[in-house]
Amino acid sequence: MIGARRCLVVCVLVACGGTLAQTNGTDGGTGDGGDAASCVVTRTCAAAGANCGMIIDGCGGTLECGSCKAGEVCGAAGQNKCGMGACFPKTCMDLSAKCGQISDQCSKVLDCGNCTAPQSCGGGGIPNQCGCKPSTCAMLGADCGAAADGCGGIANCGTCPNGQTCGAVTPNKCGNGTCVPKTCQQLGATCGKLPDGCSGTLSCGACTLPDVCGGGGPNKCGCVPTTCGAVGATCGTILDGCGGTLSCGTCAQGETCGGGGPNGCGMGTCAAKTCQQLNYECGKVSDGCSQVLSCGSCAGGETCAAGQCM
Repeated sequence: MIGARRCLVVCVLVACGGTLAQTNGTDGGTGDGGDAASCVVTRTCAAAGANCGMIIDGCGGTLECGSCKAGEVCGAAGQNKCGMGACFPKTCMDLSAKCGQISDQCSKVLDCGNCTAPQSCGGGGIPNQCGCKPSTCAMLGADCGAAADGCGGIANCGTCPNGQTCGAVTPNKCGNGTCVPKTCQQLGATCGKLPDGCSGTLSCGACTLPDVCGGGGPNKCGCVPTTCGAVGATCGTILDGCGGTLSCGTCAQGETCGGGGPNGCGMGTCAAKTCQQLNYECGKVSDGCSQVLSCGSCAGGETCAAGQCM
């Protein structure tokens, strides 16, 4: 079935004269699209009025709309339109986009990162913003006790009549008998709050940075890495916020990475800093231009925090 869906997407694209540059979306929401696994791409470059660059396909991927002839610039005559002159691309920060895909208003599609569960991109009803719409007790079919609202919160759904117990037969339903509450361990939860299956609420602890609750799934600790687009980096290497690095591309001929600011292309020069100049004796840090410095590790028993051994 998965193969059939993928084939359907590809076939539609071929019929529309486009090229699929990416078949999976991230985070279940792109700010301008949907679930790539079950989405049929019907958008075309022509329908979008695009004659160059890349556009969002509406299913978590992109469409390649060609290039401009010599002397023209994609975006100079408007978004994804060839023309004479220049186009100055926007960043995710410029566009106040916190997640998903969005056009840089010239010729490229930016990836503005993912959201931490239970939030999703556009889940609160605003494109390119992380959010979640909590469910009510009525929507959940809950008549009593504490119920997970789907957004990391707890809905208080009332109490049962005398003689009945919440969760005795079915969670959040009144009935005759007793209810044995679950533990965090039984529910596989390592952080946050969630219902105990009867009428109470469990507190399952907190995460240690850079992990956040939900980063590894609902009520699980994990780290959500950033993206080049989310921090406005167009070249060089950056820290991903989770202990790793990201490669953000290279600059056009004649430009220098860092010449337009840290990890930004420009005509200027950039004087890279050293670990010593940045007062870092351990860990990783940006050199302020285009690279990530590795400043060593700490002696046994010590840990590295903000570049200092403690």
